Amino acid sequence: MHSPAATSSPRLLTRRDQQPDWTIPPQADTVGFVRAKCSMLDGTSFNAGVILIPFGQTTPVHWNTGEHVIYQLDGDVEFEIRGERYPLAPRDMLFIPARAPYAYTNTGRETASFISIISALDSWPPKATYDDEPDNPSRRETMATTEQPWILKSREQQPVWTLPKADQVGFIRGRCNSMEGTGFSAGLVLMPFGQTTPLHSSNSEHIIYLLEGEVEFTIEGEPYPLLPGDMLFIPADAKYVYTNVGRSLATFISILGKVDAWPHEGTYYD
Repeated sequence: MHSPAATSSPRLLTRRDQQPDWTIPPQADTVGFVRAKCSMLDGTSFNAGVILIPFGQTTPVHWNTGEHVIYQLDGDVEFEIRGERYPLAPRDMLFIPARAPYAYTNTGRETASFISIISALDSWPPKATYDDEPDNPSRRETMATTEQPWILKSREQQPVWTLPKADQVGFIRGRCNSMEGTGFSAGLVLMPFGQTTPLHSSNSEHIIYLLEGEVEFTIEGEPYPLLPGDMLFIPADAKYVYTNVGRSLATFISILGKVDAWPHEGTYYD
């Protein structure tokens, strides 16, 4: 039995529904700090959404009570975390520990975008604080957390084709090495055209962000077709399959978030 806060219905957020709001981030109306936050999908203890930052813009120093994973979509962005610089190109991933002060800057010549994934440690929703104070021990979580930032470059995200039944014709798909937080993970899934999956479920909640191709998820008998830039929330324990319905390789970011227990467990029914 899951906690009462668990979200029980699938939700589709198409790309056209992800409208940027240029007033939500603090100081976003100030020259030099312009950026936008698009509408997000929320789970019980995590959320995901797209951030836009025009070229030549940066952010104030800030920190968050939750852990962060960044997946770079377009452009070049450099994060500075505790004085260390982490430059991101498209398809790079970055883990930011809870309470680590950071800022980010668009270092390219076009508007940059990335997926921001935030997961709770002890409470939800997480709280963001904007200031210029240096890191101090009072911010650090007493529970076990991943303390160090780390970057996973695009070239390091190599697919492994060992998911259940992935060695059988019709079920071929691969999962790249992922970023793991205290209660969530994020990584790429690749599916060649003409492939599908067995019926399965997870005891964790799922958010899917489609990067390329066309994939249709069928959740508890209801179809949810995805195009690039679309996002989908899948409740914990919901039975689903997904199929590449296009004519090219499909890739998406698979984000798993804790409901009751971690790490997650998947169940396959056929």
